[in-house]
Amino acid sequence: MESCLLLTKRLNLETVAEGVESLSLWQQLQEMNCPLAQGYFISPPLPYNSIDAWYQQWQQKSGNLTLSA
Repeated sequence: MESCLLLTKRLNLETVAEGVESLSLWQQLQEMNCPLAQGYFISPPLPYNSIDAWYQQWQQKSGNLTLSA
């Protein structure tokens, strides 16, 4: 995982980590400065009309998940 992130940074590509299903994986990606992720930890598939409510909840949840400096 780390080597893939380093390679994409050297090639100036955007990286999206897929399959993020746990807090520990989310934290590992944060430590490696991975800017984008998707997976069940973030959200299961949703119908379009549920996205606004999910977004509000995610803003609150993700704000509590930042790493301590």
